Amino acid sequence: MKLNSFSNKKILLFKIISWRCISVTSMLLTVWLLTGNIAEATGLTIIVQIIQTFVHGMFEALWEKYTKTSYKK
Repeated sequence: MKLNSFSNKKILLFKIISWRCISVTSMLLTVWLLTGNIAEATGLTIIVQIIQTFVHGMFEALWEKYTKTSYKK
């Protein structure tokens, strides 16, 4: 799958968002269990996950650019 086409970029975006949903849920539950404070867990989770979403997107784009990887369907 080459990331040049619009539909493949939509697939990548869906993949990133799907993973972030799983990551947010697991992090929120973990931090809540560790702190016992849902408000603190929510705040920390939101901040970290926003940053990680952008980092993940940049990683995927750079990986594709510099490895010249072509994913096959």
